[in-house]
Amino acid sequence: MGIVVKALRKAKNGAGSPAAGVPAGGARKGGTRPGPAPGPSIPARVRPAPAARPPGASPIDAGGSKPPEASPATPPVRPSEGPPQPKPSTPPGRKPSRSARPGSGRVHADLVSLLNPTGPEAELFRALRTRILFPQNGKRPPRTILVTSALAGEGKSFMAANLAITIAQNVDEHVLLVDCDLRKPSICNRFGFAGAKGLSDYLSRGVELAPLLLKTEVQKLTLLPSGTPPPNPSELISSSRMAALLEELKLRYQDRYIILDSPPPIVAPETSAIAQWVDGILVVVKYGTPMDLVEELLAHLDRDKLIGTVINKFNPREFRRYAYRKYYDADRYYRA
Repeated sequence: MGIVVKALRKAKNGAGSPAAGVPAGGARKGGTRPGPAPGPSIPARVRPAPAARPPGASPIDAGGSKPPEASPATPPVRPSEGPPQPKPSTPPGRKPSRSARPGSGRVHADLVSLLNPTGPEAELFRALRTRILFPQNGKRPPRTILVTSALAGEGKSFMAANLAITIAQNVDEHVLLVDCDLRKPSICNRFGFAGAKGLSDYLSRGVELAPLLLKTEVQKLTLLPSGTPPPNPSELISSSRMAALLEELKLRYQDRYIILDSPPPIVAPETSAIAQWVDGILVVVKYGTPMDLVEELLAHLDRDKLIGTVINKFNPREFRRYAYRKYYDADRYYRA
């Protein structure tokens, strides 16, 4: 009976009882106290070994995983605002300006008869065209017209270019504009033909005339540029070949006007030679030019061929202010 009770107690205590042969109170004398009994071991999760990847393959192809990349922070878009719009290259409300640089392939900004045909400057050039094409004396209008000035910078090239455009805009008229200023040419730059061959190449190197004639943006206006600046402009313009060219142009183009832009005869003696071969002369004088210089200019020209004089860069406000002040001063003087 006692043996059965002891066996039942032993079975009831099981693993909670001290190990067999070890006293419950501690370790034996001279030995080490053992640690707690290990619990049931949990088997570790065994991952399959990665397969061998071929050379050059990325780790993702071999079964690996790539850590997710952090997406860039995107600013929140408010409901009332749309997505950001790209900035326009040209500010709104501003028209693209036409280039004034020579050689850009575009017309110069001072060709007002072409760029602003309804402006007041274009109306003045139409009035000048009427005076030339319909002279008051009833004579036949000149077909070859020389445009010159007393000094440089008075606007003769500006006047010649816009006059040629205005005449070419007429219904029945064709115009040939010739740049005879071989010293400081500007006509070709105004029409966007900088560096083109022209008159100097025809006179010095014998280039054919037909390839040198250029069509402009005006339908009935043809341009003969000055060409490469030569070292002897006076000798070329006053040569017999230049005189023969003008005669050839008169005979070949009897249905059109020929306008020649030339430097001031005071500083360029070749202009006096051109003045002998044309039908009419138009003088451009800047407002404020001394009258003695104008008289000296007319001394180099044939007065019988003189069409008229155009005053350029004139300020009507200054004139009216001066005239009214003089008028009121005189009226006050006479009243006193």
